[in-house]
Amino acid sequence: MEKSPTPEPIERMAVAGKIEAGHSSVDEAPKYLLPEVAMKYRIALHKSEEGYSVSVPGLPGCWSQGATELEAVENIRDAIREYLSVVDEQLRGEDVREIEVAV
Repeated sequence: MEKSPTPEPIERMAVAGKIEAGHSSVDEAPKYLLPEVAMKYRIALHKSEEGYSVSVPGLPGCWSQGATELEAVENIRDAIREYLSVVDEQLRGEDVREIEVAV
């Protein structure tokens, strides 16, 4: 009996802008196969009598809140993930590229 080949590690899936493992584009690759990337965003915390509200200036309309600063920051992390997930859905099928900008 012939053994099936060992699957490639996830990190090898995106090579030179192409997706391996039988997928011709990022849109066709299941999201769980794409590597996770850590990103940094500036947030603006606003303290009030009720706790903290927090927004992301670089993501219009992305905001959250919490009773404590820690809770607000954790909540905005979830809000950012959801925001970016919606953006990914809206851009599905579009010609999307990344550029680097020095600031």
